[in-house]
Amino acid sequence: MQALTAVIAVLGTLFGSSLTYLFQRRITERARELEEQTRMRQERLDAFAAYAGALFNYRRLAVHRWFVVNERPGSEDVNALTREMYELRTEAVEAEFRVQLLTDDEGIRQRASEAMRSITELHDVCNSRAVMDAGRGSSRSAINAFITTARPLVRGAAR
Repeated sequence: MQALTAVIAVLGTLFGSSLTYLFQRRITERARELEEQTRMRQERLDAFAAYAGALFNYRRLAVHRWFVVNERPGSEDVNALTREMYELRTEAVEAEFRVQLLTDDEGIRQRASEAMRSITELHDVCNSRAVMDAGRGSSRSAINAFITTARPLVRGAAR
């Protein structure tokens, strides 16, 4: 009888230990998943914010350069502005690469490309003030569309 009691006690202890191990493993896995989601959300937030900022700076200088070339000739060194604009474009392209690498969301990827394209068009196709004004509005809207599309991904929705 004492042997049976001892066997039951040992089996109960083994069962309890096994159950505790399984629960601890599950809790650890869940904590790791949550930490990974939080890290990814932060990386996306950093990348999306950096891209939006790079787009804004690139857009600002493209508009400024257009005005110097078309409405205030000789007021500034156009070649220096052009070099600086290309540097800002390079920074924006690099930031776009990070965005593309950190999300599989096709809507975000498309909005990111549209925003870049709309700003590049300010330099490439604006030959009048009316076209420039329209381009400024569409590029501002494209940047805002990117931000609006990216917002849910950094607010906690995991993708």
